[in-house]
Amino acid sequence: MTESAKTQKEAQKKAAIEAAEREAEIDSIFCAVFKGASGEKALNYLKNMTLNRVLPASATDSELRQREGQREIVAHIIRRVENGRNRQ
Repeated sequence: MTESAKTQKEAQKKAAIEAAEREAEIDSIFCAVFKGASGEKALNYLKNMTLNRVLPASATDSELRQREGQREIVAHIIRRVENGRNRQ
């Protein structure tokens, strides 16, 4: 392996470690925001407004897409909170 290739590989490894550290920090922030009884109530509210709500068969394509976007955001928040809790 050439010196240039080694340097590039080291830079990629360093960038991956830094990215993982940033992700861990974001997870910790989400965990802190949704910590405790108030945080659980807020998460449950978001779940009930999105994940636990079913649209009628008459829902339009636009309504379905909007709800799916909401669900994706709430699921992302839940994953971040759980990741943060698992790191503690």
